[in-house]
Amino acid sequence: MRLAIENSKKVISISISTKKDLVDILKIDPKKIEVVYLAANNRFKLIEDKTISEKKIEKYGIYFPYILFVGTLEPRKNITNIIRAFGKLVEDENFKKYKLVLAGKKGWYYEEIFIKIKELNLERMVIITDYVPDCDLPFIYNGATCFIYPSFYEGFGLPLLEAMSCGCPVITSANSSLPEVVGQDAVILNYSSQEEIHQAFKNILGNDELRKKLIIRGLERAKNFSWGKTAGEIKDILIKAGEK
Repeated sequence: MRLAIENSKKVISISISTKKDLVDILKIDPKKIEVVYLAANNRFKLIEDKTISEKKIEKYGIYFPYILFVGTLEPRKNITNIIRAFGKLVEDENFKKYKLVLAGKKGWYYEEIFIKIKELNLERMVIITDYVPDCDLPFIYNGATCFIYPSFYEGFGLPLLEAMSCGCPVITSANSSLPEVVGQDAVILNYSSQEEIHQAFKNILGNDELRKKLIIRGLERAKNFSWGKTAGEIKDILIKAGEK
């Protein structure tokens, strides 16, 4: 990686956060790095008729209402903290009907996630789908009451855009690239705070007005990102690099 960077005319980074890491860790000249954001696939969009989503998600053992996480089941995704906060949430009579859906394949050290679920007696409250193909993911996003993604570190955080594009309110953490993706149009918190995650769940699930605002703002935010825009910016970088 270091050799490739030294011999390149330009380096394309998918976030300002990643650009900062490249400068800090690999000591690259920041003038050499161009930031180009990613985008969600067009299949990720709002589905007004929720009965369509309901039929599509049945095969995964999912039913309404539920909180959603999408990503590989591994420590970096901060899933045990999500589970702790969810466990506290469903102790409240007002929220005990909710399920937590973890949609993603098993990654490294996934075992601690299953241990935590069992430790908190949440086996019947947490639904683990394993890998979900992209063709089904939009329906799972559309059916969720909110999306939780308090990752320890992300180079970009594509699931945030996918959720917003599907009209799903987002909760994420105030670190690495994640605030760049959501701007001011999501609930942003300290990833290490179980209490903040728990409170964010309560605020969104218990406040229809807040939830509707986040849906509208998230849909508008997602419009700022497109693969056409990404491709155009990369094309411009390649042309300028070729001219030098």
